[in-house]
Amino acid sequence: MEGRDEIKVQNQEKEQTWLEHIRIGEELGNARKINEWLLPLLKSNLTNKSLKDIMLLSVGCGFGVDVDCLVNSGVNAYGIEAFSRTKMWQLRKNEGRLIVADGRNMPFKDEIFDVIYSSEVLEHVGYEEQENTEANRVREEREKFANELTRVLKPGGVIIITTPNRHFCIDIGHRANFWGIRVHSPFNDFTLSVKDIKSFFLQKCGCSDIATLPYRNFITWDLYIKNYPIIRLLYPLIKVYWGLLDRLKFLRSSFLSAHLILAIKK
Repeated sequence: MEGRDEIKVQNQEKEQTWLEHIRIGEELGNARKINEWLLPLLKSNLTNKSLKDIMLLSVGCGFGVDVDCLVNSGVNAYGIEAFSRTKMWQLRKNEGRLIVADGRNMPFKDEIFDVIYSSEVLEHVGYEEQENTEANRVREEREKFANELTRVLKPGGVIIITTPNRHFCIDIGHRANFWGIRVHSPFNDFTLSVKDIKSFFLQKCGCSDIATLPYRNFITWDLYIKNYPIIRLLYPLIKVYWGLLDRLKFLRSSFLSAHLILAIKK
């Protein structure tokens, strides 16, 4: 019994060390994404509402810094998270707006949010950090997730989804397997395509429309340049490429786009 308790304590200590290691970079990147990318979107005609009139849910809010940034700007924001990052919520100014919950089973009434924001979450649904999961079960879990997001969204509301593009074989946001980046097959079920997302939200859940969103300021490139030598080497080319994605809308959902950044209207 003592041996099990000792192992449990060691695992908890390792988890705490890992959380502290990733927290600062993750919080900095997410705060800049909210302040420089999402808030300008919300101020545009995305919702046709002023910030103070928007009720927003961040699904998979992680350390919760996005909720702090949104609330500080006047948005009526809440966040849910189901995994270990919740252990650091005591650091948040708006901890009372953070709820431990899974996006597939949320403790909210129907049709109460104007905007649902879920960034770099959908690809994990059904995997729970594993990449050898039966494809049909993964699809079922993702359908549950899409259905729940749609259920709590008001008619006319918007779901903002960001996720790596399956048809672009390089992923800089997940566990690296080659030179500090993750290279994957276009048939890998961990990542998603526009077709997959249309299937979940338009065909299964009855949402009305899907559109790509601007790329400018979405990624905090200076953090990647600091941590990934290959990105530092290729950054001049990446900067040109990213600018083209921002200007040429037809590229954003193609195999030339590393990320899918989408607005789904109910």
